[in-house]
Amino acid sequence: MTPSTPSLLPGLLSSLYPYAGSHHQGLSNHLPMVLHARAALGAGADALQACLQAGLPRLAALHDDMRPIGHWQEGVGDASAEAALRRYLAAQPDSWPQAMHAVLAQPLGGSFHGVIRLAYALRAGVHDETVAALAYGLACARPAPALTGPAAACATLDALYQRLAGWQPLASRYGLIAEDIVDVQQQLHASGHLPAHWPPEPAAQARWRAARLYLATRDFDVLHLVTGWQAALSVARALGLAEVPAATARQLQAATLALWLRCGQPALPPPCEPAALMPLQPLPGDHDCKLLFSALQLAALDDDPRWLGMAQQLVT
Repeated sequence: MTPSTPSLLPGLLSSLYPYAGSHHQGLSNHLPMVLHARAALGAGADALQACLQAGLPRLAALHDDMRPIGHWQEGVGDASAEAALRRYLAAQPDSWPQAMHAVLAQPLGGSFHGVIRLAYALRAGVHDETVAALAYGLACARPAPALTGPAAACATLDALYQRLAGWQPLASRYGLIAEDIVDVQQQLHASGHLPAHWPPEPAAQARWRAARLYLATRDFDVLHLVTGWQAALSVARALGLAEVPAATARQLQAATLALWLRCGQPALPPPCEPAALMPLQPLPGDHDCKLLFSALQLAALDDDPRWLGMAQQLVT
């Protein structure tokens, strides 16, 4: 008898525990997230096994240098501390909430994949994968660049976008999403265009701004921004928070602005209309699966059926 998808997924996720959270000089290990998204979207056992076997050759084994670690804070932002962080977190589950807050505070870590993998792991509820995801989220954390400057205040974020209309960053791209975003943010800060205080914007509206940017561009970096927004909200809810913390939201809003500038300042379409999502056959590619999963999650998390309209656009 073939195992059902729900009973198969925990074993598949635990089988990935020997592998590191990244490979090939910083690319994230997507396989746990892809397996979870495909399972949530209805993939059967055979499809999940095939996905696992196709993805394994790209992964890197986790190296453990057996360093002692007295607190998870010692490994924040240190990719070489991932194994030590796993040992600590596995032995200290009471530390998880504080460590989750730390991952949530730096959403650009791992080009959004630190918080994304953590959100998936918390939803799956598999101990080994939660330890691995939390350790990776801490190890790949990176502080936010300066998001304010000397310019006059803007009452709204729309006003800041209008102020920056016509300003173009240098076109260099670094291959990793976070580096692309931070490069634009650093150029923007150096230009003196940023106000001393980040303009307010409701987080639900900010999530739609990111989604609208994706629909206008279909840009790979923006795809990850949308999934990062969903993951941040999911982790916040797991911590008992109603919404993403303000400091996290500012970093995601700043990433949206940077990518809008990088993508040539496209006009953004209006938010999608509500729609019913038809069954998916066959499932789309790995990254499209993750984006589709995020849209469906946001429909529930934000109690907003317009996200189903977004999902419908992704599969038609």
